[in-house]
Amino acid sequence: DPNLKSSSNIYSYFHEYLVDTIIADLMEKYGIEYEDAEYMLNVFMRHHPRPVIAKGTTEITCGPCQLTSERDVNRKDSHVDWWVYEDADPQEYFREVEKSAE
Repeated sequence: DPNLKSSSNIYSYFHEYLVDTIIADLMEKYGIEYEDAEYMLNVFMRHHPRPVIAKGTTEITCGPCQLTSERDVNRKDSHVDWWVYEDADPQEYFREVEKSAE
């Protein structure tokens, strides 16, 4: 069916466009690298409830943390692994980043 192929091409085009636009927006607004923005978008798209961008400081009383790149020489991004203690409340140390009015 030629219409199905056409619809598929249109979907693919818009999907790529939206993904590229969102990644560029994340890079610009939060000053992050492409790989980090792409990773964030992938996380956002597969997690529920609605994920948010939060900013704060990891607290050692909540568990140890480490830049992944300190353990894995192949990682160049800013991803942090955090082993949160079972009874910890790390959300107390972070606040949601408000969307700026444009």
